[in-house]
Amino acid sequence: MGLTVNREKGTHLGKLPPQYTFILNPYTDARFSRCPMCDQKMHQRKVPLFIHVDPFNPVVLGYTCRYCLDCDLLIAHQDQIEALLANLFAERDPSVIGNDYLVIGTVERTAWREGMKQPKGIDDMLAMVIPNAYPHYRDLGLVALASACLAVPDVDWVRVRLQAILAVALDREGVIFALDLPSILEGEAARRGMDAGLPGLQDVRDYLTAAAAGDDQWGTAMRAGSARAAALFWQGRREDAFDELIKASQCDGGFAGFGTLSLLALASRCHEFGDPARTRQPIWGREGNVSLLDGAQGIAGRVHADSFRQERLALVDSYLTWMAEDAPDLRALHNKLSTVPDPDVRRAYKDLASARWASPAGRDEVSLAGLIPIVLNDGSTLDALLGRWIGPRLARLPDAELAEAIRQCAAGLLDLRPWELGYSGEAGEALRHLY
Repeated sequence: MGLTVNREKGTHLGKLPPQYTFILNPYTDARFSRCPMCDQKMHQRKVPLFIHVDPFNPVVLGYTCRYCLDCDLLIAHQDQIEALLANLFAERDPSVIGNDYLVIGTVERTAWREGMKQPKGIDDMLAMVIPNAYPHYRDLGLVALASACLAVPDVDWVRVRLQAILAVALDREGVIFALDLPSILEGEAARRGMDAGLPGLQDVRDYLTAAAAGDDQWGTAMRAGSARAAALFWQGRREDAFDELIKASQCDGGFAGFGTLSLLALASRCHEFGDPARTRQPIWGREGNVSLLDGAQGIAGRVHADSFRQERLALVDSYLTWMAEDAPDLRALHNKLSTVPDPDVRRAYKDLASARWASPAGRDEVSLAGLIPIVLNDGSTLDALLGRWIGPRLARLPDAELAEAIRQCAAGLLDLRPWELGYSGEAGEALRHLY
């Protein structure tokens, strides 16, 4: 498979070299005889498009796209794709017609021709699906492949594949942000004027610089700005922290599914900083004219897949409900989590609770400490929680202990680099409307 990626970045979906920028054209009155990027005359190219149709129907369609040689741009017309899918499933399974679908990429022509004669092997498909860093869409593929595995009579063969599928599926987070703790430690080192030659300190600074410049579709730059705001807050610079938080809200939030979570994380930050009312003020976003909660709802409404869009909209509604309630204690949090199966909803609830427990007026050390074991398998929430735990202790931390914390942070966290997990640059722009 070869899906649009930034050619300067090495991580992408599938094992083939990067190919094509892809656009799915939703307009029936625009057929793009000229390239929308360079205005040169478009040509035609037939490619095998790999498409996932909800709920578990992967298909490959041979389709003739508009093609710009100079820009390496493919354009497929949505109405034609949907007509082809309708014809295909009219014979296979009419109940699928009209379901949401996702154009994932292109398939190597040789593999496509072979697949026309003999179905592609499950192992080959697993090799394509498992590296996907977006859990929601990765897991759709894994469920379909698990069902296919169960049809194989070799029990030992099936056991090995199902173990691999479960190992990936249980790592639900996919993309992990570990920016709060490094930012808070580095900020305190800078405030104290500690030697730049301190073991690990320059590595941490390089890591944070790369995160802030992250041109990716996971919203890393927004997360990095939020982490910088936390560092300022725990140095006692509250208004500077809010200014930095507003700047973070102006960054690219990434795919709509991730952007919704990122804006809710900024809202939780307002609780952490002791002023939740600011979440409702129209001071956020690129134009500085929306509230965080309205912004989160707007981004959630842009998720392409209908079921996923409804889940994200429901998450924003739930967040509003949680904000109107009193901060839970640890027992109430346990009770709430026992009724919530969705990992992203659980993550947002834990993040808001820990932010309220960390706020100056609502500091609850016992609940913060009790939450740590609950989030050990959730890297992003654990990072935020550790930042909230260590933040008020920074000023009392001896230089030697701060230096050791920085060294351990550099040794244990800096390999978590979501901005290197594919779908960056032009690729992300082409895919943004899908997610």
